[in-house]
Amino acid sequence: VARRKNPFTKVRSRRRRNPGSHGEITKTLLQAVAVAGGAIVTTFACNMIPLPASPLMNAAAKSAIGAAIGFAANQISALKPYAGSIGAGGISLGIIDGVRNFVPQVRTLYAPQIQVQQMQQAMQPPTQAAADAAAKANAAAQKVTTAQKPYNDAVVALKAGEATQKLLSQQQMLAAKELKEATDLVPVRKEAVTRAETLLAEAKAAVEAANKRLGESDLPIRSIAFSPDGSVLATSGDFTSVHTWDAQTGSAIGSFEGHSASVKSIAFIDQKTLVSASDDQSVRVWDANPGWILERKIGNFDDPNLIAHRVTSIDFNADSSQLLIASGIPSRRGELQVFNVFDGSRVLYLPQAHDDVIYSAKFSPDGKRIASGGADKYLRTFDIATSQQLRRFEGHTSYVLGVAWKRHVRS
Repeated sequence: VARRKNPFTKVRSRRRRNPGSHGEITKTLLQAVAVAGGAIVTTFACNMIPLPASPLMNAAAKSAIGAAIGFAANQISALKPYAGSIGAGGISLGIIDGVRNFVPQVRTLYAPQIQVQQMQQAMQPPTQAAADAAAKANAAAQKVTTAQKPYNDAVVALKAGEATQKLLSQQQMLAAKELKEATDLVPVRKEAVTRAETLLAEAKAAVEAANKRLGESDLPIRSIAFSPDGSVLATSGDFTSVHTWDAQTGSAIGSFEGHSASVKSIAFIDQKTLVSASDDQSVRVWDANPGWILERKIGNFDDPNLIAHRVTSIDFNADSSQLLIASGIPSRRGELQVFNVFDGSRVLYLPQAHDDVIYSAKFSPDGKRIASGGADKYLRTFDIATSQQLRRFEGHTSYVLGVAWKRHVRS
């Protein structure tokens, strides 16, 4: 009789199997090898490729490590089918061989990172050397700057001194110029003072003469006489002179001085001869119409220093005591001069009154100023006492050929 096998017997026998059986050992070995393979990969990656300082390079390294570990896990998983066919020792050797075959692949995978690391390591010494050289250069530059500061300060002080010296030189030149101008003006001012004194003396003489004539005008007239044709009237009286007048207009013609006492009687002998009798016990015969006599000449053709070139204008002042002469050299200058009629002395000289020949010049009614115009197209006025130009009038488009003063109006 066939004996039926108890189905529970096998189960109980399986339960009593040694936990260190072939399957368990293989499983445990696979787990250990997997862990060991991961450790090998991780250790290799960490030892061969240190993580860079840059966050971007850290991310790249982590990604590479993750890829390597995944690849190792796949390799170990591929070894699991061999667990049932070989023993623990055999499967260990197979796994180790797989890991050994995996290492070159990891090296190949990490070759670019290794080159980068090598390049970085190769760059560190030159970079450090460059940094050290830069630090030394900065220190040397600091020393040079510190050493050069006194020189720079000296240069600044030198430039300031040169500027001060230049300013002082300019001031000295300006002072010398002003001194020269003042020195040059001394003779002019002395001449002006001399002219003023001369004018004052002449004015005093004119005042005395006017007072004398005024006093004589108040004295009684003792005698009158008409010329034979009735055109001239002669008068005399309790004064020492004989006067002749235009019988038509009453304007004075002449005055005859010579008696020292009152002239009590006068008479015409003919149209040209006048006789006077005075209390000085003398009788005088006068030429009633004397001819012109050349008294003096001012300037000379052979002496161009007194009057330059040719005389272009003349004028007498109000009392005929002064004569104004205008002249000049064409295209060079125009000059003005004033002479005393009595002795021919020069009381005013303006050698550069105009820039070209002067064609007209006139005394002002009060005899204190001069107006002149010429080829430089200007009308100018001058003060006689100071020899200074007062005003310059412009607007003419050609030569100024004539000037005149309006009486009782200040120009």
